[in-house]
Amino acid sequence: MNDVFGLDLQAQVVAQFQARRAKMKHLEVASPEQYPELDGGYTIGNYSRTWLKHHTRAILGGKAIPVGGGLYDTPTAYARETLKVWYPKRVRHWTAAQWERLHQPDITMPVYAYPCRFCDGYYIDIKSAWWAILKRSGWGVDYYPYRWMKPDQPIPAGAWAGETHKTARSALVSIGLSRGIWMNDGEGNQYFKRAWNVFYNRDIFAWIAAVLGAVAEECRIAGAVYWNVDGAIYPTQESAIRGMSILDSWCLGYGCKGDGGGWVRGPGNYKLGGWGGGRVNDKVSQYDARNRPDAKGRAWVYDRWLYLLRRYGDL
Repeated sequence: MNDVFGLDLQAQVVAQFQARRAKMKHLEVASPEQYPELDGGYTIGNYSRTWLKHHTRAILGGKAIPVGGGLYDTPTAYARETLKVWYPKRVRHWTAAQWERLHQPDITMPVYAYPCRFCDGYYIDIKSAWWAILKRSGWGVDYYPYRWMKPDQPIPAGAWAGETHKTARSALVSIGLSRGIWMNDGEGNQYFKRAWNVFYNRDIFAWIAAVLGAVAEECRIAGAVYWNVDGAIYPTQESAIRGMSILDSWCLGYGCKGDGGGWVRGPGNYKLGGWGGGRVNDKVSQYDARNRPDAKGRAWVYDRWLYLLRRYGDL
């Protein structure tokens, strides 16, 4: 990582956005229906469209966030411009075995659901889970699952203005998973164009999944009946207390999203107090994701996590 934290990072990011606007016309629209009708193909972003032929880019105003200098842009654009400042000449190499391991099916966010009913349940959610892990390991962490974890420069609190925007924080991870871009040929036909992404980074996604997977498995053993990425449902107060104790041992902040009676019937299909979705008569579906590290794997991740906590000043 380029050592920019002693400099004015935000000023550099703003300068890059200003340079982009000098080269390309930018429009802000209220809804997808208001995108301009220009001839020729265009690229498709989550909250934007870009017509290279016309040097024009349109963004959804309702999804734009402040990027500094009075400018607004998409969370993904903000994250990408930040990465350009952090890693101006990024060249990343993986070993063949590491590359293959990083793309195995078990490298996924933890999800499990055990159908049941309860009268006194609790939904405990880790606060800013991905960011809590990323800022300590650094975005450019070199990770080979359960073999090595070589951290990058940590990101100090307040060093990046984007940390206050959940979508921008998440975009730092999702950018690293992109292998191309969606296009429209101008005649209504969409297709995916594969292209090398200089910021391709499966490592940070895999490391976040490893930490959350280890925590999720410990919470399952403690009594959690539902887990989806970074939040768990406990069917009793006792099991919720055990779960919160585990989060405390990992120094992960958390909050109670809801409590009360309810049920779990499958992934994304639960009810707890005023939270949840699905219907009680939906098909029951017990589910376990592949991310289920054994005791040895959890201990390995925890040991590396403690090292990051000490380095970051949490311990």
